[in-house]
Amino acid sequence: MAVLRMKTGKVHDSVAIRDLVEGLKALFPASTPPDGAKSLALFDALTEAVGNVMHHAYPADGTYITPHVGRWWMTGAVNRNAGRTAAAVYDQGTTIPVSLPGWVSYPGVRRRVIEVCQRLGVTDPADAPRWDGHAIKAAVEESATSTGLPGRGHGLAQMRQFVDVCESGRLRILSRNGEVVFRPNREPYINHHGAPICGTLVEWDVYLR
Repeated sequence: MAVLRMKTGKVHDSVAIRDLVEGLKALFPASTPPDGAKSLALFDALTEAVGNVMHHAYPADGTYITPHVGRWWMTGAVNRNAGRTAAAVYDQGTTIPVSLPGWVSYPGVRRRVIEVCQRLGVTDPADAPRWDGHAIKAAVEESATSTGLPGRGHGLAQMRQFVDVCESGRLRILSRNGEVVFRPNREPYINHHGAPICGTLVEWDVYLR
């Protein structure tokens, strides 16, 4: 397993993202390079992940679990023999569940979570940490956005679509107390953790060949 040096930044840095993707491609043996379309899809997915950090993670009036430095961190790795590729983006931001009330599509997200509560026969508030996994799943499915700007309505969905393009692997999102794992043609796995992650971690584990 070959691992790239971690990158970090405070802006939506397409150069750093391109360098990471090119670095991952360079880790493959020359005889078995990665698929070009899949590599481009990885670039798009990482671009959306960093874009979400810039648009959602660090609002001036946000609530944070721990003090933050307003940055994102990004890295990746390749198993040369198997062609298996991993990439991850992390931020210390206010988390997806906490930021959701400000998203344009929040009513649809809230409706989905309330339906889960009703189905399970519980009366906890829909924004309680125990429902964070369901909130993340709903946010991805609603392709929600807090900006209302053209072209910013499908960020989370595009992150998931990359896994579908590769037809294998997974997308894993951890934010506050929630965890969701998306795999092609399977129902998402939803989990709740007793302790929160201080921010949001997005991971892909795919095959680029």
